[in-house]
Amino acid sequence: MISFSKSSASSTLASLLCCACGLGEVGADHDAFAAAQAAKRAALDTVDTTEEETSEDSPGRRQTEIQEIAGEGVQPSHDEFLDDADPDGSSPFDLATVDVGPQCKSVDDCAAGAGPCVKRECNNGKCVYPPVTCPPAAGDDCDVNECDPATGECKFGGKPDGTACDDGISCTSASECKGQACVGTVVDCDDGDACTDEKCTFADGCKSTPKSAALCDDANACTTDKCEPKSGCAYNNLTAQEPCSDDNVCTVGDACLAGKCKIELPQPCEASTVCSTLTCDAKLGCAIPPVLASTGTQCAAGGYGCVAGVCSKLWATAVAVGASHACALQFGGTLACWGSNSTLAIGGAALTDQITPTVVVPKGVVQVAVGTGFTCYIVASGAVMCRGKNDHGQAGASPGSPVENPKEVKPLVSATLIAAGDSHVCAQAGPVGNEKVFCWGAGTNGQLGNTTSISDEFSPQTVSGLGKIQALAAGGGNTCALVDGVPYCWGSDAFPWANPKASPKKGAPAPVLDVDGLQSLVVGTQHACGLSASKLPICWGSNSLGQLGTPANAGQIAVVKPTFANVIGQSAATGHSCLVLSGTGAVVCFGSWAAGQLGEGNFSSPATVIAGGAVAVSSAGYATCARMADGSVSCFGAGPNGTPLANFTVPGSGPVPK
Repeated sequence: MISFSKSSASSTLASLLCCACGLGEVGADHDAFAAAQAAKRAALDTVDTTEEETSEDSPGRRQTEIQEIAGEGVQPSHDEFLDDADPDGSSPFDLATVDVGPQCKSVDDCAAGAGPCVKRECNNGKCVYPPVTCPPAAGDDCDVNECDPATGECKFGGKPDGTACDDGISCTSASECKGQACVGTVVDCDDGDACTDEKCTFADGCKSTPKSAALCDDANACTTDKCEPKSGCAYNNLTAQEPCSDDNVCTVGDACLAGKCKIELPQPCEASTVCSTLTCDAKLGCAIPPVLASTGTQCAAGGYGCVAGVCSKLWATAVAVGASHACALQFGGTLACWGSNSTLAIGGAALTDQITPTVVVPKGVVQVAVGTGFTCYIVASGAVMCRGKNDHGQAGASPGSPVENPKEVKPLVSATLIAAGDSHVCAQAGPVGNEKVFCWGAGTNGQLGNTTSISDEFSPQTVSGLGKIQALAAGGGNTCALVDGVPYCWGSDAFPWANPKASPKKGAPAPVLDVDGLQSLVVGTQHACGLSASKLPICWGSNSLGQLGTPANAGQIAVVKPTFANVIGQSAATGHSCLVLSGTGAVVCFGSWAAGQLGEGNFSSPATVIAGGAVAVSSAGYATCARMADGSVSCFGAGPNGTPLANFTVPGSGPVPK
């Protein structure tokens, strides 16, 4: 390392500096350059190359010595510098090129910077003073991160409100800082054209596109639709009588009129009848299934009604079964009966037993009830008529011989309900608002509801404590009436299930315990059943033969709910019960099979007797008849005089004669 001694080399270094000052005028003369080189060597010979072994030999100290030597006022002349110049015009004695060694070894060798925001660094042996730099702020254009002059630390802050900024959103303008956030004003892209849609996208800014043609579509075939740039959608009516379509295949001759499609004529559907009406559907036309009239709707004179959309001869609209005969009510009020006529229940003395139905009343009958050997019915006037067996006065006459010709039971008027047991009859009659229940015939078991005289009565007796009822049923020596959904029963001593805990006075109607919400009733010899509003069957009474729908139990009198749902009809007889199931119309029976009343064989559990098609059922004694949807009647069990009627079908429907 070369060292400069201040005492011995100052003049020599001054000469060197002077030479350096003249290098700017160096010419191209080779001799001059050689002379300068010789002068340089002579000057170097004067430098003390002895290394000083002192503590002052530090880079900072050497720099100071050079500055002191250079500052002693020695000013080399221009010519001297010219003599020492190199051919490229530079001089080895220029201060910028003199190698004086490193200025620093570490940052501690460097003087302090100008302030906290100026750093000091030792870089390649030289002290440098760069400013403190802070990383960019993480927020938007209104955030800054600057050096704090007080601490020298980077400090996050915001630009003053109102400073212009760029929020990077193409759909805003005039953005400026507000609360350290860059906020712009939303650009209004409206181009003033009603027929374009304007929108602003981040990438493209405001763009206008033509509106969809469907925008001005008024779905009117009788107008032209267009869009006017100034006013928007405009509609003009087509020429009058221009053909059009209302999209309804049920109309024809459609044409435009005053901007609307006028319907000229309806398109009728052919082949509609009273029983099957074809309606036109706007889309499908007449090809949809027809609407069928209700079964029994009158479609022609003479007892014809609708069955499954066909006008047919309706043989039966109702059926009633007794122990030895049965009757069916036909459309129009015709009453036909069949079975035993030994007690004149069907016709006059000359009439024998009838295996096939015989018309006994040509018209006017509205309701019928059949007992053991007698028949009673209500006619259109509200009168009650009876005929047949009369040993207890059940035919409405003084007890004695059978009544051959129908006899009116007086003083009953305006009768609406009627029911018959083995030897007694009950009916609801009286003016509207003053209806009462009356009973006559056999009464020794209290079945007439008369608590003052427990005896036979051929004159109707008023049943006390009932008023208007909703349903009436009788069987054996018992009677039940439905009052506000609750069954009230009275009658036979063998019928204690009416209200065994109350022990009512004989003949007095008593509510059946734990049964309510019923809509219909049927009564057998020692049991009864009803249907709830939800079409569930409920039975009570004796179950000695399984007639309640559960395994036989001679002592059972509690309420039983057979495991069937959606029941539309039911019946009760001496020892069996039957149900008609909704949907299929199947007839299911349970109980005694002694006379084949369950259809076939021996059954200890419910059996399906009719597979389907039934709408109602009636039972008495050991016989059952079902009224079918087509108006026919199918019977099974013991018939007249015990003759089996299994699968016996009464003539029924047929097409209207052409």
